[in-house]
Amino acid sequence: MLYPDHDVFPGKGVPETVRRAQQDAVRSYAAGLYEPCVIMCRKCIEAMCHELGETKGSLHKRLLALRDQQKIDSKLIIWLDGLRTIGNDAAHDLDAQIDKSDALDSLHFVEAVLMYVFSLNTRYDEFQSRRARSK
Repeated sequence: MLYPDHDVFPGKGVPETVRRAQQDAVRSYAAGLYEPCVIMCRKCIEAMCHELGETKGSLHKRLLALRDQQKIDSKLIIWLDGLRTIGNDAAHDLDAQIDKSDALDSLHFVEAVLMYVFSLNTRYDEFQSRRARSK
């Protein structure tokens, strides 16, 4: 199994707006619609920024602001910028070729970021709370 598996995405803590875009990306991929898949992955990033409080400016600037606020690690910003770029290419570059492997990589990267930003943070907070109660 490749990890994360986009068919069994552990979305605990992922806001509904982000989850909807991610599920649309998965459905697009399953239907063989690779350009719409990467566009929906980009939309996940837009929704994530919104949920984390960054709503103004270009997506690139919002990602940098999240990095500067330490809401997203620098390594993840590199991945997110790659997803932003391929999403832009799919939406705006008439000569862009988005193939199955590009779409699958995009799904895996966006799922890993969402897991880190939302799911793992939620789980860690629950862990800390449980540990504090047990003392």
